[in-house]
Amino acid sequence: MDIKSLLTYPDEDIISYILTIDKIIDGHLPQPEGTQADDADEDDDSQEVTPVSTKKASNMLQSLETF
Repeated sequence: MDIKSLLTYPDEDIISYILTIDKIIDGHLPQPEGTQADDADEDDDSQEVTPVSTKKASNMLQSLETF
């Protein structure tokens, strides 16, 4: 086995994708109003965090300390 093959991993030179100049420019320019970017097509699946009262947080902290 060649020492060069051991020191340099040959699959390191493989590129998974190449961006075109249009994609690079579109990524840096602001989108006009009323249009969506390609990445914005995905649905927002985030959930809104429900607020926790200070009394409930204090009770949870006491329970955690006794545990």
